[in-house]
Amino acid sequence: MRSVAIMILMLAVTMALLYQQVSRNGQLQSENEQLEQSVIDMVAEQSKHKAKQAVTNKMLAQTRIENQTLQRNSDDLRRQLQKASVCAGSDFDDSAANWVRNYRGEDRGGARASP
Repeated sequence: MRSVAIMILMLAVTMALLYQQVSRNGQLQSENEQLEQSVIDMVAEQSKHKAKQAVTNKMLAQTRIENQTLQRNSDDLRRQLQKASVCAGSDFDDSAANWVRNYRGEDRGGARASP
C-alpha cells in the first residue's frame, strides 16, 4: 500500500511538472507568434520605405535632368543675347527687347521664333 501511495505521489508530481512545462511552452509559443508578427510588420514597413525611396530617387533624377535642360537653355539664351548686344551696339536695349519679343513669338501671334 505504501509503495502504491509513493507511486501515486510521484505520478502527481510528474503530472504537475508536465502541466507546468506545457503551460510554459504555450507562453513561449505565444511570444514566438508575436515576434513573428513583429518581423512581418517590420519587413512590410521596410518594403514601403524602399518603394518610397525608389519613387523619390526617380523624381530626383527627373529633376536633375530638367535642371540640366534649363541650364543649357539658359546658357543658349545668354549666348544669343550677347550676340544680339554685339550686333545692336549702342541700341542694345531696343535690340534686346525686340529679340525677346521675337524669341517669344509676340510679333507672330505667339509662335516661337527659332533661335
